[in-house]
Amino acid sequence: MKAPRFLCIAVLAAALAVSCSLKTGIEISLDQYPDTEVIVKALNVNKYNIVDTVRTDAAGKAFCRLEMEKGQPEFYYLYVKNRKLVEVLLEKGEVVSFTMDSLGNKAVEGYAEAERLFALNRDFVQVSETLSDIAYDMNRSDDDAEIADLKRQMGQTYVDYYRKCVKYVLENSKSMTVVPVFYQEFMDGIPVFGQATDGITMTAVADSLATVYPSSKYVKALKDEAKNRMNYMSLLNGVKNAQQVSFFDVELPDIQAQKVKLSDIDARLVMLHFWSATDPEQCRLNIDVLKKYYDKYHSRGFDIYSVALDLDKTNWAKVVKAQNLPWTNVCDSNGSNSKYIGMYNIQALPASYFLCKGELVDAKITDEKSLGELLDKMLR
Repeated sequence: MKAPRFLCIAVLAAALAVSCSLKTGIEISLDQYPDTEVIVKALNVNKYNIVDTVRTDAAGKAFCRLEMEKGQPEFYYLYVKNRKLVEVLLEKGEVVSFTMDSLGNKAVEGYAEAERLFALNRDFVQVSETLSDIAYDMNRSDDDAEIADLKRQMGQTYVDYYRKCVKYVLENSKSMTVVPVFYQEFMDGIPVFGQATDGITMTAVADSLATVYPSSKYVKALKDEAKNRMNYMSLLNGVKNAQQVSFFDVELPDIQAQKVKLSDIDARLVMLHFWSATDPEQCRLNIDVLKKYYDKYHSRGFDIYSVALDLDKTNWAKVVKAQNLPWTNVCDSNGSNSKYIGMYNIQALPASYFLCKGELVDAKITDEKSLGELLDKMLR
């Protein structure tokens, strides 16, 4: 028995509707680029990957279908002949329409977040052009009063835009559109968010954004950037407040989870030692070198403040207990993101510094022999 014709049509229409609802991609309409290759790139945190290449038809139209994961918005960029045309924010199940007419006028429609990002980028371009025009006028002028006025204009333009961006990211902290705003840069690489205190704003927004997109690589990158900014702010505060000593103080928890300060170590000579318990060679250094010298010179006033830069605090504590290390042992579970890496300009682990009477000792330790020579000299 055949199904009624109207039923077949209804089923087909329903199937088409489902198919369309599952379609994800970018509808492209480029009046000035008929029969032209369009390269589609995806942002991968700090680099671009080509994900597709489509060719427009005789009318300049094409469709780029994109495979995406649910709940993982992505940033895509369309290029023609090495010219970036647009940045598009897309989410699974959404279709964005990008059009550019023969005069170069552009429009993005079809997905509210994509439309919002397009408007943000348009505003940024306008402000950038304004700043470039002011800079151009400054370079041409030889009138001090005019130059001073132009500088005020430039400063006010930047401040107004910065405040606008801060307001936007705070009011839209659950929108993925805030991420590229944090990374905008004006001419000569001048960042919009270039102040140390911006780490506070970034942290608040990243935490809010994580409630919506907990596994997004962009949110993770923003959190990392926020942490770096906060560490930098701590560094600046440390410099401002470090008036009594020539070194940056360290305060971290020991294996009993009690915080211990480097400045509280009462000894003639203190070795500040940065290391990692995950490296067997550095673990052997504790036993073969440091413990030997600690036993020999501790009675003369030598002590060690050992800082492990390890994410795994449990493993670090096991190593310290197993090796029965007698000196002060603390751990910074921020690992490679530790603020002390920047403070002490640590290039590689292990790294050691020496403090005598609140001052950093100008000493270069290259091996066990040079360490012994320094201890003999300082602890006679």
